Amino acid sequence: MSQLSRWKKELTPQQIVNILNVLEAFEIDLYTQNIEPNHQESYFST
Repeated sequence: MSQLSRWKKELTPQQIVNILNVLEAFEIDLYTQNIEPNHQESYFST
């Protein structure tokens, strides 16, 4: 799990917000503030 949470330690809170705003603009709901992607929204889910 530490590898998954690394991005939260290396990015500033503002960088995270900026990235999430770009993803939202493109209607990409896979990623949020959570450590793991939202697999329910994944286009690759089976």
